[in-house]
Amino acid sequence: ATDAGELYFCPTRLAASLCGGFKQGAVAANADIAGGHIIVETNYRVYAYTSSPVQVAILELFCRSDCVLPNLFVGTLTRESVLSAVGAGIAADEIVSYLQVHAHPHVAARTPVVPEVVMDQVRLWEAETLRVRYSACVLYEQFETPQLFQNSCEFARNQGHLLWSSHVQGMFAARETGHEQVRTYIKALKEALVQEAEMAAAAQ
Repeated sequence: ATDAGELYFCPTRLAASLCGGFKQGAVAANADIAGGHIIVETNYRVYAYTSSPVQVAILELFCRSDCVLPNLFVGTLTRESVLSAVGAGIAADEIVSYLQVHAHPHVAARTPVVPEVVMDQVRLWEAETLRVRYSACVLYEQFETPQLFQNSCEFARNQGHLLWSSHVQGMFAARETGHEQVRTYIKALKEALVQEAEMAAAAQ
């Protein structure tokens, strides 16, 4: 609370769970307690008929707040608001689940409760954070012996340079920044294996 009498809420995941939660397991238990109050339209607008500051604060975790009246919250699901929620650890499926759990009785019988276009777009926004990352690398292959491959691959892994490996194909990829270190190790290992083979041959 401020000196002007304004109240600010920072709902934790526990508070969100108590108010209906983001988990599917909370659907039956919380729907009867809290009652449905949310309507989601195909244009991503979210209407919540509630006077609870906590429920409004929870919606603001993943909705852009457009208008807040004494008993009505009007917001919009935007790319920025959803990505902000995802960055805070809230998954797209959890957002959709929350909107479904608290659907207003007028839309609760609708199938689906949350328009498909909205659900799909929320998941697509989340998918933007899961894109493949590219790293400059060097591919090592055509090892003379399985032992040389295994030892070299293990060395790259221990040094934090290994990006990918295939024991079936006998090759691995390591970060380009570690190429000199890996190359030097492989060269030294080859020489050591040759010397070992020569000593074994001489002993016979």
